[in-house]
Amino acid sequence: MNGFALAMFFSFMVYLSVAIHVILLDRKSALNRTFFALNTSFAIWSLALAFFISAPDKESVKLWDYVASVGYNSFASFVLHFFLLYTGKTRFLKKWWSYIIIYLPAVAFIANKLAVNADVNDYVMGSHGWQTDINTGSIWFQAGLIHYILYCIISFILCYVKWRKAESIRIRKQAKIIFISGILSFIVGSFSYFAFFIFNHDYPDMTVVGLLIWSVGIIYGIQKYKLLILTPAVAAENILQTIIDSVILINPQGRILHSNAETGRLLGYEEAELADTELDRLFPGGSSHTSSHIISLLKKGPVRNLESDFITKDNQQIPIMLSASVCRDQDDATIGYVIVSKDVTKLRDMENRLKHLAHHDALTNLPNRLLLNDRLSQAIARAKRDHTYFALVMLDLDQFKKVNDVLGHSIGDLLLIEMAKRLTKSVRQSDTAVRLGGDEFVLLIEDLKSPEDYETVTKKILDRITEPCDIEQHKLNMTASMGISIYPTDGSDMENLMKNADIAMYFAKNHGRNRYQLFSTSMSLSAITADQLEDELDKALENNQLMLLYQPVIDLSTGDIIGTEALIRWNHPQYGMIEPAKFIKAAEESGSIIPIGEWVLSTACRQAKKWRDAGYPPAHVSVNLSLRQFQQMNLVEVVLAVLRETGLSPESILLEITESTVLHDMEYTIDVIQRLAQHHVLFVIDDFGAGYSSLLYFRKLPIYAIKLDRFFTSNIADDPECAAIVSAIIAMAHNMKFKVIAEGIEDDRQLASLRSLDQHFFGSPVCDGAQGYLFSKPVSEDMIEKLLEKQKMGRIGQISS
Repeated sequence: MNGFALAMFFSFMVYLSVAIHVILLDRKSALNRTFFALNTSFAIWSLALAFFISAPDKESVKLWDYVASVGYNSFASFVLHFFLLYTGKTRFLKKWWSYIIIYLPAVAFIANKLAVNADVNDYVMGSHGWQTDINTGSIWFQAGLIHYILYCIISFILCYVKWRKAESIRIRKQAKIIFISGILSFIVGSFSYFAFFIFNHDYPDMTVVGLLIWSVGIIYGIQKYKLLILTPAVAAENILQTIIDSVILINPQGRILHSNAETGRLLGYEEAELADTELDRLFPGGSSHTSSHIISLLKKGPVRNLESDFITKDNQQIPIMLSASVCRDQDDATIGYVIVSKDVTKLRDMENRLKHLAHHDALTNLPNRLLLNDRLSQAIARAKRDHTYFALVMLDLDQFKKVNDVLGHSIGDLLLIEMAKRLTKSVRQSDTAVRLGGDEFVLLIEDLKSPEDYETVTKKILDRITEPCDIEQHKLNMTASMGISIYPTDGSDMENLMKNADIAMYFAKNHGRNRYQLFSTSMSLSAITADQLEDELDKALENNQLMLLYQPVIDLSTGDIIGTEALIRWNHPQYGMIEPAKFIKAAEESGSIIPIGEWVLSTACRQAKKWRDAGYPPAHVSVNLSLRQFQQMNLVEVVLAVLRETGLSPESILLEITESTVLHDMEYTIDVIQRLAQHHVLFVIDDFGAGYSSLLYFRKLPIYAIKLDRFFTSNIADDPECAAIVSAIIAMAHNMKFKVIAEGIEDDRQLASLRSLDQHFFGSPVCDGAQGYLFSKPVSEDMIEKLLEKQKMGRIGQISS
């Protein structure tokens, strides 16, 4: 090969490399594929010319000229196609006849070349290799020249318009590079082409080499301004319409540029109705989440999971969860915003049902203990402000157990429902009737002018309860024992009022029943005992009076132990074994909960390490943290120090905190949990469902599992709605990658109901674990070791009480 042929071959290598490089960047892009075809035509042209120039005879020359014609007759069509795609003229390309206009001339010229070769007089050998004696008078030659010039001019006009009118700086720079390099390539190539046969120079046609300028310019645009590697507009639109959430694109001024189909379905608008309108029209009047507010938030960073509402076309309000991000160009200039919104109507409804269930008794629909606590706190605040009194009445049905034993639980439940109705009718609308559980009720009688005013209401209640009940053809005559504490004479806080009313109620029950009894200080022996216990708490650790019991957590599918919960007990020398409910509150108030909590954590970790070293099957050990413990400033350091001292791997310990602890200070909670999660310490939300029960609160937290509150397991066998809600909670938790543990399983009916959730609710999962007296009461570490040993030896499949 001579120098000209080598130049052609070098051009072939460049074009081929550019084509392969671009198609590898994004094979799905129509723009990339067209550019690949264009460079391939240049490559064919260049390679054929290289062999044309250095061919051994005229027959070979003619063959290579035919091959070259495929490249040089088609490249103008590819150029026009490329510029139509690049400048966004996709609507034209959607017409089937557009491809006839673009590619039919190239097909005709190639066919003529192969059949007639009318634009060539002859092939002659020059001083630098073979050359073509062009028939300039041929109509095919003249048509080909017009085709080349016309298609290139149209392409450059399209590119120039895009350059001058593009809003983005990056797009303008792209178009400028493509336009200038294309014009230079056109000029150089045209000069080479016309000079070849006008001035009759004795050198080959070098047009294809001159066109390298444009390809090099495109490659520079790819590397500098990310040209061709973005997902094309058509594909992006398909993706946008596939998203099941509302997606809205707005400009920097807050006007809607585009919205997807889900937005129209959600709000009832056609896309054209929303285009170029203010985003504010979608928010309720006076809402703080308008476009200006969202844009101001975006200046501080991306907006994630902002709760708001949309207004539909027919003026309906829809709750949404909104996220937004800023769109920037290559020069970091803001070009708009993307807002993604999810319809959370069903989730809100589910939360409202969960909230109602969490605060109301499933059987009687009366408020439960949680709602009582809230109402009682408000009553104390009002009475303190208005200098009034209120009565707290603790009521227990006499001999109710006999009704269940003789007539059955179904009759007992109907009796409780009837009593709840009577209590509700016996008090004013401003008062509160509560069911604590079983046959225990509480009445909150507010706005008493004097302490003695309670008697009118309590007599009325007692008379109403003693009226005969007709339940399923059974005539029942019930009585009740009531204890009353008065604010503020019998207590100034919730704890003392409840405690003293309970003392008075048991006094009434022990002195004849069917009566009410006002609290007096002579009945406060238990309160004095509680104070004494608080004084002795500091000595409990020092005197080794505290101990840990462990309650197994069972895998429902295998019956194996998958964990244990460490539960503290106080082995008091005078009062015997004291349950934590009796002294934890006192420990928190006195501050001794901090050293006690550290002792519990250290003891549980040391025991877990001992079980691991003995080769027992891996199982988590759970440790409960109270609110006071969780809020200690050095909690993270304390936990990590205990793990280092005991040598226990962090994955083996579960720290249990309640919903109320999480929500007490969300920012602090997130910080503590995330810091410990970095060291692989796992967290469990205990008593889930006892509070506001919103899984959304926990979406930012690396939670390992949630424990269903005992309320759900105690009612799951008898209440289909409760079972449905449990199923929904499990499904939502599993979708958020949380495990679910049911606690308080006390009988086979509850266990069977829990296991049958996937049968009653199609596709519903079941719990990952369960614990309760049905499997095992809290036992010593020695008993746990025996159970683990049996499991290790394969002789355990189901632990029972």
